[in-house]
Amino acid sequence: MTAAERTEMILLGIMLESVDCQAEALDRLTVEDFTGSAEVLLWSETCLPAREAGLLEPGKVIRFKAAVQVDDRTEQRKLTGYEVTELKPRKNAANGKGPLELTLWTARHCERDLEEIREALLRHPGDTPVLLHFQNSAGRRVTVETGPGFRVKRSPDLERSLDRWLGE
Repeated sequence: MTAAERTEMILLGIMLESVDCQAEALDRLTVEDFTGSAEVLLWSETCLPAREAGLLEPGKVIRFKAAVQVDDRTEQRKLTGYEVTELKPRKNAANGKGPLELTLWTARHCERDLEEIREALLRHPGDTPVLLHFQNSAGRRVTVETGPGFRVKRSPDLERSLDRWLGE
C-alpha cells in the first residue's frame, strides 16, 4: 500500500482508551484485537453519536468501518473510523433452548482451548447438545456436534467457563 492508496475495511476491537480532542473536533481511540492495538481517529460527526451511545467506554467491543491509508510523514498505516456500533454477543437460542454453540478460530485457538472446553462440558452434564464451529481466516466453517457424553446442563457457571467461545 502506498501513501496515495486508500482502503476501506470493517474492523472489530475492544475499546482501551478514548482521548477527546475537542480543539481538533475528533477523538483518538486505542482499539485492540487479537493482532495488537491501533490508534483510530474519529471525526466529530462519528465520535459524538458514539460517545452519547456509550460506545467509547473502555472494555466495549465495537465494530466500525475504517479508511486505511499510509501516513506520508511516518509511513505507518493510519485508520480513520466511521459507522461505530457495539458488537453484542449473538444469542445461541431464545430462552436458552436449542444447542450450546461454541466457535473456535483456527488462527487463534489451539489444543489447550479444546481441553478447557472439554473440562467445562464434563463438569456440567445434561441433555443439551453442543455444537463446535471451527472457522479459518478465509471464512470456511465446519460444524461438529459433540457426542452424547458431552451434552450439558446450561447454567451461569457453564456460560462463564465458556464465555470466550460463545457468540464469536
